[in-house]
Amino acid sequence: MELWTCMMTEPDFGNTTLLGVFTTQQRAEEQARIWIEGVTDHKGEVNDREFDRLSGTEVIYYRVYNGRNYDHYTACIEKYILDEMSY
Repeated sequence: MELWTCMMTEPDFGNTTLLGVFTTQQRAEEQARIWIEGVTDHKGEVNDREFDRLSGTEVIYYRVYNGRNYDHYTACIEKYILDEMSY
């Protein structure tokens, strides 16, 4: 069984929030976007992405224009594979 976690980091403030555990990578990424739009009341845009094929970890860098400048957020989506021994 494959599961993905999504952690959101606010580099400007140093806060990290676990957004949840998801059954697909797409759902984890969608939750990151929803979180940004809910917290900032603005549409977040993807500034950059990094993907590590070996670990299945994806880091997405968002930026949000707040009227004066950009706020930056980082979503880290990690893949976990569970087998019978993991339960």
